[in-house]
Amino acid sequence: YTLGTSAGSLVNNGYFSRDGNGTSYIRVNGHNYGTVDIINGTFTGDNFANSGTIKIQPDKLLRYANQATINATSVITGVAATVEINPTFDIKGTYNVGNTVILHTDADVTVDPAANLTLHDLEISAGKLTLDRDVTLENFTLTSRVWGSYTWTGTLSGSGDVSVNNTINWTAGTMEGTGDTKSYGTLNISGEMDKSLGTSFYPRILENHGSASWSGGDIVMSPGSWIENLSGATFTGAGNLQGDLYNYGT
Repeated sequence: YTLGTSAGSLVNNGYFSRDGNGTSYIRVNGHNYGTVDIINGTFTGDNFANSGTIKIQPDKLLRYANQATINATSVITGVAATVEINPTFDIKGTYNVGNTVILHTDADVTVDPAANLTLHDLEISAGKLTLDRDVTLENFTLTSRVWGSYTWTGTLSGSGDVSVNNTINWTAGTMEGTGDTKSYGTLNISGEMDKSLGTSFYPRILENHGSASWSGGDIVMSPGSWIENLSGATFTGAGNLQGDLYNYGT
């Protein structure tokens, strides 16, 4: 169901549950001060601010379709759920979500320094995520998204190190910023599209501590950026590397 088109508002000071199949689309301005519980289906908010608690049950979806204000008292939790982010979005308060997907070219996602942040799986297929703090992920995907005649790619940026325990899948997009990307499990670099490591003002280092496989697409590096294959790690490569590779492994 859809609530409103643009006029009016929805303010929750109590308990609001989303149950049943399908999608609830809140198109009016909304603000949650109480609890929103996504029990089944999908909850989509256009301009839905949060100062309270949003609980997302396993395998369910919270989608931010438009501008959203997340305040310092916000709690968004769902360790086996998914949050899709399309607009400009500043993560504040407590954020503990199993799978976070950034998928619109206009998305510009940042994290407040005081936020209690736990990311498990992360996908950036369009837009940009800036992390100016160290973060540990289980899985990370940096890829592209086709929208009509357009192809968008994602960007990971920031001064924080991003460490990935299990799998990195890099098929398109850019890693930039002074933080390092550290792969401790499997690093898959594939797909025909070029990948960029660093930009003119924001070089980046990609460290492989595990097993890396590069099967497609060129890797273009900015000055000051490089790939480092650490001692005990393995790197299998195919393609054109426009930059530096330091190998201390195999």
